[in-house]
Amino acid sequence: SPESNTTIETIYSHLEKIYDGKVIRSEIIQMNKNSTIKSHVDGGVMLQVARRVHVPLITNPKVIFNVFGEEKYLEVGNWYEINNIIPHSVVNDSDYDRVHAIIDIMPNKYLGAKNAWRCRQKYNKKFRCIKKN
Repeated sequence: SPESNTTIETIYSHLEKIYDGKVIRSEIIQMNKNSTIKSHVDGGVMLQVARRVHVPLITNPKVIFNVFGEEKYLEVGNWYEINNIIPHSVVNDSDYDRVHAIIDIMPNKYLGAKNAWRCRQKYNKKFRCIKKN
């Protein structure tokens, strides 16, 4: 619907401003009720430099996201940057499906760069970004 498109465009515009980049990918995902996404690390060259944001659309307090041992309930009305290159998992211990928008933003400084990358050293549960010489 036109209203949905306006909302999505507003979210994209806001995130592009915050991250000084461009939305390069987005998807709406559903996690089934009473299910688990086992601990994993997202792969792919693009994800080494892109910023991944979750926007909860339908959820409840029995859906818990775990990123490197830190557990969090991701509430509707907020957005959350997930460091997807460290181990993370999700448990939906409820009788309702969870729905999130997942949006990847590529910082402008990496758009078109051939050798951009992010180092994989743990630093306060985050990663320092460096540019390969």
